[in-house]
Amino acid sequence: MLKADEALGSAFKTLKLSTMRIGKDDTKMVAKFLSSRNFKIWFQHAVKINKDDPYGEMLKALTNVFGEKNVAMMILAGNLSRNSRDVAKKLEKAQFYKWYFVDKYKTADEVFTNVLKADRNRIHGYGREKEI
Repeated sequence: MLKADEALGSAFKTLKLSTMRIGKDDTKMVAKFLSSRNFKIWFQHAVKINKDDPYGEMLKALTNVFGEKNVAMMILAGNLSRNSRDVAKKLEKAQFYKWYFVDKYKTADEVFTNVLKADRNRIHGYGREKEI
């Protein structure tokens, strides 16, 4: 059970979301994760903690657990499934906001290089990365 003042990262662990098996490139597993009962409870907790920007808070917590590149891949996979598309779109919006306004990445090339750690000259060798 979550405590009312429990930090979002701690709540993530309490709900055992950090132990769910997720293949960052596996659309079905990501959709199952993003549409799971525990993820929905975690989202409701995020709204209570930060009414102004729950998705930004969730993005921070997810990034702390999975890393920025993996979260980007998970969001991409989540967008491919009807069951998880709504939450994935909102997380994607929070992620783009972070990249542009917080990290000051002004171009797709900067994200490709700095976040995805990919070589722009070999873009076709990065299947999922180039879709982001």
